[in-house]
Amino acid sequence: MFKVRSDTTNLPFSVLYITRAFNKYGLNPWICYGALLGMVREGRLLPWNNDVELGLFCNKLSFTIIKLLLSDLSSAGFLSTYYSTSRSFSFRHSTLSIQVNVILT
Repeated sequence: MFKVRSDTTNLPFSVLYITRAFNKYGLNPWICYGALLGMVREGRLLPWNNDVELGLFCNKLSFTIIKLLLSDLSSAGFLSTYYSTSRSFSFRHSTLSIQVNVILT
């Protein structure tokens, strides 16, 4: 049996919170990779997975929106980082880790 590595109680609420923050700016991320596998295969987040990955299609991501998102989520207690070289966001809160991978269209 795999060791429980993630906070499966609070992680879904954090995913919703982050998704709503992106929605506020017209951006619509979705669950992907291991988190999606767990939801489809088992109907839940996998407790041995230590993070949730979100994908995000967009045609342009302005520096202003990046700053606003980081500010909004930092104010909510997330350690929020944007990596411009990989076009990805990282949001951490105690034992929670959520990554948002941006795919420019």
